[in-house]
Amino acid sequence: MNKPIGVYTLWRSGSTAYCQHISKELNILNFDEMFFNTVAEDKRPLSIANIIPTTSQLLNLIDNKFIFKLMPDQLDAPGNIDWRILERRDVETQLLSYCYAHYTNMWFEKADQVVTLPMDSAGYFIKYYHKFKRMKRLTEWPVVYYEDLKLDKSDLQATNNDYKSLILNYKDIISLL
Repeated sequence: MNKPIGVYTLWRSGSTAYCQHISKELNILNFDEMFFNTVAEDKRPLSIANIIPTTSQLLNLIDNKFIFKLMPDQLDAPGNIDWRILERRDVETQLLSYCYAHYTNMWFEKADQVVTLPMDSAGYFIKYYHKFKRMKRLTEWPVVYYEDLKLDKSDLQATNNDYKSLILNYKDIISLL
C-alpha cells in the first residue's frame, strides 16, 4: 500500500524547499505545512492558493501519494505515513533564523535589517526543539540533513543570511540552547 510522505521537522530547516523538491521529483501533491492551525501557539492564516494540482497529482492523491510536513507543536505524528526527519546540523543558525524571521516577518528574503532580539523570542523554538529531539531518539525514521541536500527542483533557494551580523545579541540567544 502506498503511504503519504511525512516530513517531521523544526522551523527554518529548509522543509518548504525540501517538500517542493520531493513533490516535483516524484510528481506528487505538496500539502506543505497542512496542520499549521492546529494546536500551535503562533497562529497564521492557512493559504492553499499555491496548491493547484495536475491531473496526475490528483490521481496520485487517490493512492495516498503526497507529501506534507509536521512540526512538533502541531500534533503527534500519526501512523501509516512514510516518515522521515529533516534536521539541520547547525542548530544555532536555525534558532537565529527562526527568531529573526519571527521578529522581522522576513521568511524567505535576503535580510539586511540589524536587530536586537527580545530574550524571550527563542523560548517557543527551544521548547519544541526538545520534543523534536525526543521523537528523533524514539523512532527509527530515516534522517535527512539540510546541509546535505541539493534542492534543485525547489522554487526556494537558501538566502545564506549571516544572522550573527544581523542580530546584535546573537550570543545571548544562542546561550539559551
